[in-house]
Amino acid sequence: MRFKVDENMSTEVTECLHEAGHDALTIVEQGMAGVDDDRLAEVVQGEERVLVTLDLDFADIRRFQPGHHPGVVVFRVGQRHPERLVELLRRLLPELLLEFQPDELWIVKERGVRRRRT
Repeated sequence: MRFKVDENMSTEVTECLHEAGHDALTIVEQGMAGVDDDRLAEVVQGEERVLVTLDLDFADIRRFQPGHHPGVVVFRVGQRHPERLVELLRRLLPELLLEFQPDELWIVKERGVRRRRT
C-alpha cells in the first residue's frame, strides 16, 4: 500500500510502515508542513495514497466523504506517544492489508477499528 503520513504523526510511524515494506511519504518530507486539510486531501487524491493522521477533521464524513479519496486512517487515541502509535499500527497492519478497501475511512481507537465505507 502507498501511504501519506501526516505531520502530526511521529517519524516512528513512517519507519514502521517502511519496515513492513510499504511506500510511505511524509508531509514534512515533501515540504508541505502546515498545509490546510483541503489541500492535503487534494495531494493524497492525486498521489493515490492512504492518509495516516491524528487529525480528527479527516474523520468528518460530511467534509471528507468515503468514496472521494484513496482512504484515510485516523488514529483517535488518548496516548499519542510514538511507541503507542507504532504498537497500534503494528497490530492494525495485517487487518488493514487484508480488509482495507480504497476510499474507506478507518478510525483507530485503543480497543479496535471503526470503518466507514461509501
